[in-house]
Amino acid sequence: MKIVPVAIAVLAIGLGAAFWALKTNDGITPAQKTLAIEYKNRGIEFLENSKLAEAEQQFEQLVAIAPKERLGWQNLAITRQLMVLKRNPDVEKFREEIAKTEEALSALMTNFPSEMESHYLAGRLYNELREIPTAEQQAIDAFKKAADLAPDDPQAWYAIFEAGRYSSDAKIKQQALDALGSAAKLAHDNFHITIERLVAQASAKDPSL
Repeated sequence: MKIVPVAIAVLAIGLGAAFWALKTNDGITPAQKTLAIEYKNRGIEFLENSKLAEAEQQFEQLVAIAPKERLGWQNLAITRQLMVLKRNPDVEKFREEIAKTEEALSALMTNFPSEMESHYLAGRLYNELREIPTAEQQAIDAFKKAADLAPDDPQAWYAIFEAGRYSSDAKIKQQALDALGSAAKLAHDNFHITIERLVAQASAKDPSL
């Protein structure tokens, strides 16, 4: 399942951050800092063991104490996304889980508007949440913002292509092909991207793509 690389990437940030430090100048007391680190560690442990409800509780506590730390918001967003992907048979609870996931994704991008990684992660998560009618466009918009913040990074441009390549919307599909062209220019030595571009050119019979 495609969500696994996203989850692993986020967990790697948490697990590798033995030296992760809160911004104590943001009004966080030493006692709150200790609590926040405990919430982070417990949350990641629960997330690793697929105990999503428990992980969500820990990350909610973390963002309450340290709202300006991206780690808490991104792990809360990914935990809630994993909950949605379990497809709760209770329709009302399923809708609630979708709403809470959107809330976390929105907070991630709003609280950290100038950080490329926030928008890139949001795009990856939206790309998996096809239960949300507007998820396809939201994923592309998030990836576009990431590309705007890091225009020389091909991964965001290629992500736009992946999100829209099979779209039934002609406009979105064209956006995806344009993004593939940008990614190919930035990563001309990347074999995979080159092949994808050649296939797209052959399909469209347009070498300018």
